Amino acid sequence: MAMVAVPDILAGLESAELVRVLPRWWADAGAISLYYASRHLLPAKTRFFIDFLIEAFKREDYARRFAGNLG
Repeated sequence: MAMVAVPDILAGLESAELVRVLPRWWADAGAISLYYASRHLLPAKTRFFIDFLIEAFKREDYARRFAGNLG
């Protein structure tokens, strides 16, 4: 038995290889945030990376799938 971050074991949970022993108990590690120095003169590669992450989180439904309070 171990307490680990959901993203680290998500595949195991979704395949039922791993099982939550205490599904109503979790520790919230806080929000996932992306920080960058300024919105002004943002390099194109930085903007592309930000857009890529936003799209990946939407497409893969990571907000719901990473939630610690999943039963």
